[in-house]
Amino acid sequence: MDISTKKKSGFSLENAAFYISLLLFAAVVGGFFYLGHLITQKEGEFAEASVQAAKIKTEGQKNLEDKMLLFRQKLDDFSNILANRKISTGFFGKLESAVLPEVYFSDCELDLDKMTAGLSGHADNFQALGQQIMLFENSKNNIKKVNLGKVDINKEGGIDFDVSFEVASGMVASK
Repeated sequence: MDISTKKKSGFSLENAAFYISLLLFAAVVGGFFYLGHLITQKEGEFAEASVQAAKIKTEGQKNLEDKMLLFRQKLDDFSNILANRKISTGFFGKLESAVLPEVYFSDCELDLDKMTAGLSGHADNFQALGQQIMLFENSKNNIKKVNLGKVDINKEGGIDFDVSFEVASGMVASK
């Protein structure tokens, strides 16, 4: 018997399966590394997007904080104005108690910053006007430095006049 080892030439099914298996193994290993690379790349993009989102959120919060600080400053300014304002309603009540019935006033200018007042009025006669001026001058607690301005006799025989004076702090209330 002759035993000879002859190699069969050609393509065998076993060889084809081996090469296909080797090719599939290489594809799986290559896919593994490719997918690992993609995961690393996407994680980097995610981290960058997270940083940008944090910046946007921070800028939005900063804008909101700036607006809140502006409104807070406005509220503080308004509170200071309200706390330091002078109320003129007390002035008119005290002035009314110092006016004679024969005298009435048609115009009033009150300057709370300078604490001065100017009144235009009408008196029935010079005697009533004189008594009114004396009443103002004798009101030392509320009215200071009375100045009689323009004095005219009108067509009806009455006296038109202007008077100005300094207002004492007791005539206006501070809040």
